[in-house]
Amino acid sequence: MRNCFLGMIMLTLLLVNGCGNMIDVEQTAIGAGLGVDLDDQGKIVFFAQFNRPINIQESGISKAQSDIFVGTGKTPTQAARDIILTIPRMPLWSHSDVFVLGETLSRTDLAYMADFLARNRNIRKDALIMLAYQATPYEVFLAESPMALSSRGLVDLLRIQEERFGIYTPVSCNEFLAKLAEPGVDPVIPQVTVAYRDDRPLITLDGMAVFRQNRLVGSLNELESRGYRWLNFNKKMGGLLVLDNPLPGLNYVTLEVNRFSSYTRPRLEGNSLIMDIEVKALLNLYDQGGLIDVQSVENIEELEILAAREIERQVRACINKAQQLNGDILGWGQKVYRYYPQVWTTLENSWYEIFPQVSARVNVQTEIRKQGQLSMPLTLRR
Repeated sequence: MRNCFLGMIMLTLLLVNGCGNMIDVEQTAIGAGLGVDLDDQGKIVFFAQFNRPINIQESGISKAQSDIFVGTGKTPTQAARDIILTIPRMPLWSHSDVFVLGETLSRTDLAYMADFLARNRNIRKDALIMLAYQATPYEVFLAESPMALSSRGLVDLLRIQEERFGIYTPVSCNEFLAKLAEPGVDPVIPQVTVAYRDDRPLITLDGMAVFRQNRLVGSLNELESRGYRWLNFNKKMGGLLVLDNPLPGLNYVTLEVNRFSSYTRPRLEGNSLIMDIEVKALLNLYDQGGLIDVQSVENIEELEILAAREIERQVRACINKAQQLNGDILGWGQKVYRYYPQVWTTLENSWYEIFPQVSARVNVQTEIRKQGQLSMPLTLRR
């Protein structure tokens, strides 16, 4: 009897404590995307996009699916809490799966937000991070993403294009922060901008932002971003490779990247530091512009040579831009430390003087194994 009585008391206490911390879901705001920038006075501006609760019976398809709130302050935390003065619900920040950096802040000093991003438990570290290019985070969140909320659309854009098109590499907050903290490597993140079509603002991906230590120093274009992905990838498959006028009578050939891998290893040659880079790619034939049989042994061998040259061209374009901007987004310093730790101790303090002069030897091997979407070439009447 006594044990039963004690058990009832403990159960009552548990129920009371649990209910005291509960929040009615109707009193919360579900986060979608977060962003941060600097204003003209040097204050932190914090942007938050929240999913708008919609009554299906009352709402129409033309109604906005989100609300965007803006707060300012001397610190990111103060700016974020400034939003609470205007939003009548408890914000659930941790549901946000995208974090957008403003260009002004990125060119000034990432220290404004790095500590906040690293230690704030309400920021998801697996959220994707990107730069608002030639636009503010507010304009990015305000723009349209067909068939999706703008924040959700950004995540889907990055993941789908990586698999199907193979241009821009998604970067998580964790990866970004790690490269900010670790010596011998600099961060690079996708850029998102606002393009207008029929007077409609649409979000679109446009290049990758290159950082040197804690500041934005430039960006990679599409060609250079493809080269970066060959060397630094999250997925070992996906993407397209287009060869222009590869063979007589053939205007183009599209190759699908079935699988690829790469590695970079430093090598000391006298007083020179050389990076040996090897890329291996398994490709599928996808479509062609012309009536010749591309699947003959001779043509396949020629296409493999041309595909290797194109991949090398993309890789070298990325290397050249990284060295031009003097941002070690390829992590060459980190690789020197890994293979030659004692050498790195003598190079670390002057690495940004050495990095632009490091030479690279690129070896690309390709194999076209499957016919993909192609069967026999179509024969047309002339």
